[in-house]
Amino acid sequence: MNIDLLKRLTEARGVPGQEDAVREIVRAEMKDLGELSVDRMGSLHCVRKGKGNNPKKLMIAAHMDEIGFVVKFIDKDGFLRLQPLGGWDPRQMASQRVIVGTQGGPRKGLLVYGTKPKHLLSDAEAKEAIKIESFFVDLGLPGDEVRKLVRLGDQVTMDRTFEQIGN
Repeated sequence: MNIDLLKRLTEARGVPGQEDAVREIVRAEMKDLGELSVDRMGSLHCVRKGKGNNPKKLMIAAHMDEIGFVVKFIDKDGFLRLQPLGGWDPRQMASQRVIVGTQGGPRKGLLVYGTKPKHLLSDAEAKEAIKIESFFVDLGLPGDEVRKLVRLGDQVTMDRTFEQIGN
């Protein structure tokens, strides 16, 4: 696999049910390998007939989606409340950059944990487990502008770029 393809695949966004960008990369790469089809669930299948009297059968399977979120609510201040998709560990989510996939194109935002500052927390509050429901996305825009740009169900993914480290 070449590095450019790996970069395109890892930077393509696609939460469960919204894997179109990833699917199109895979489809383009596999177009000459066999007969391509997409089923009702969005899975891409490539069938290549074997040759000879007793051809071997081989199946290669992989996920195209990534864990992420969808927008489930936009509050009066324009903060996006999220529905998680996949196995998130809330301890790893605070202050992460995200991308909201809007109809007008990707918008950068910040994943924020909605809590009081540490110095204002009671001992009991400080010991409480972090809850995914308490996170929201801040796009740094006024609420009315956010409501024009973002729709319920828009995907939210981590803002990550491909980096080659070492050899």
